[in-house]
Amino acid sequence: MGGRLLTVSNRGPCEYYRDESGKMICAPGQGGLATALRVAAQLHPTHWLSSTMTPLESQIATGE
Repeated sequence: MGGRLLTVSNRGPCEYYRDESGKMICAPGQGGLATALRVAAQLHPTHWLSSTMTPLESQIATGE
């Protein structure tokens, strides 16, 4: 088996926020799906497509 796992979900594997200094932080997602699929992504090459849920995620997606 040489394929990739493709995950398409509302939420991504990380929740992004900025700390006090403005540095962007990626914290592991808290949902059950994110937790389960994060394990699968450690075992197989993975592409994860998700919706932007916050203004910061929209900025990341658009490269702003």
